[in-house]
Amino acid sequence: GPVLLNLWSTTCQPCIEELRLMGARRNDLLAAGVTVFALNVDQAVGDESFGYAQARRRLKDLGFSFPASVASPTLLDQLQAVADNLFYLQSQLPLPTSFLLDAQRQVSVVYKGPVDIEKLISDTRALARRPARVQDTSGTFPGRWTLDLFNYDVRSLANFYTQIGSA
Repeated sequence: GPVLLNLWSTTCQPCIEELRLMGARRNDLLAAGVTVFALNVDQAVGDESFGYAQARRRLKDLGFSFPASVASPTLLDQLQAVADNLFYLQSQLPLPTSFLLDAQRQVSVVYKGPVDIEKLISDTRALARRPARVQDTSGTFPGRWTLDLFNYDVRSLANFYTQIGSA
């Protein structure tokens, strides 16, 4: 089923509150068919002393019982590249940031900032519908999608991901 990849840090108060809420709403999220996978970024951004064991303890203290791990710098670079490829205005991913993956593990929605649980549940339900419906319901603001107007050059897209993979 759908998976929400959630990037968080121990120094980010909105992250901590979001994880606490996700822990409290665990049954609602599972009933909607979504699993949350928390990825701590502290070690990847320079805090070498903070690792998996510390992240798991912190999550347990918050009542968060979904799967979790520690993000590597390479994974963060790859997630940043995915976001850069999706958004015209490129900027460093804020914390928290979450990626909603569908059952085929394709990025369906990117949440920059805390995730509203009701919105997440709604977006998860929309994943079962046609992709255009997911786009229509997941946007923060009304508008028109232009994805169908652009033809992606598959080779340049592959080269882009090859370059970030070797960086």
